[in-house]
Amino acid sequence: MAKISLTLTVIFLLIGLLGCQQKTDKDNASEAVPNSNEGISIKTEKTQYPVSADEIVIIMENNNNSSFNYGLLPSIEKNIDGKWDKISYKKDLAVNAIEQGINSNSKKKESFSLSILKEKLPPGKYRITLTFYNDKNKIILGIPFELVK
Repeated sequence: MAKISLTLTVIFLLIGLLGCQQKTDKDNASEAVPNSNEGISIKTEKTQYPVSADEIVIIMENNNNSSFNYGLLPSIEKNIDGKWDKISYKKDLAVNAIEQGINSNSKKKESFSLSILKEKLPPGKYRITLTFYNDKNKIILGIPFELVK
């Protein structure tokens, strides 16, 4: 009876460890965000901006035969020890409900203001992520940039 109990305990521990490993792999995968997918791509106008910058300029390209919408508020994240940490927006932020779009087979520039963030960003490595969608697809893209003194 003790052997069966010990065997079952070991099996449950192994299953638990495998479950933790799979969760870690999924978490690491969510850290990687491509800058291009299914004909949509983004890049920053510059790879480095001064910490005094008021905005980050994104260049979007749509090489699809269909248009895509994207959210007005991108996610801005800071890289801290290899992990992406989301930066908060100001609490009293008012957002226009009209979504932006990019037409099929076109390029577009969009400026994202840093003044809507809760605090002034220090020097470091950051990324902006945008979600593009239409009736058939939802595509999340990200592009890194650096703030320097």
